[in-house]
Amino acid sequence: MAHLGFQEDERGDLVGLAYYCSDFCNREHNPDYGGWNGAHELDTREVCAACGVEVDAVEELDMQWSEGRPQLVVSREIS
Repeated sequence: MAHLGFQEDERGDLVGLAYYCSDFCNREHNPDYGGWNGAHELDTREVCAACGVEVDAVEELDMQWSEGRPQLVVSREIS
C-alpha cells in the first residue's frame, strides 16, 4: 500500500504525483502535504520519493469458479 503526495501548481491544479512508503516519508518530504493519504493499491512497483524503499504493487488474485461462484485460491510457499 502506498501513500500519495499530490503536487499542485499555484492554481491548485494537480501537476505531479509522488509515491511514499509511509505517512512519515510523505510528511517529511512533501512540501504540499495535506494530511494522511495512504492505503492506495498500486498496479506497478514504485520507489518511495523520500527514502528510496520499493513500494510493492498489489498482486492479482487467482480466482477459480466452483458451482457457479468464484472461489479465491490462496497458495503460499512455506520455507
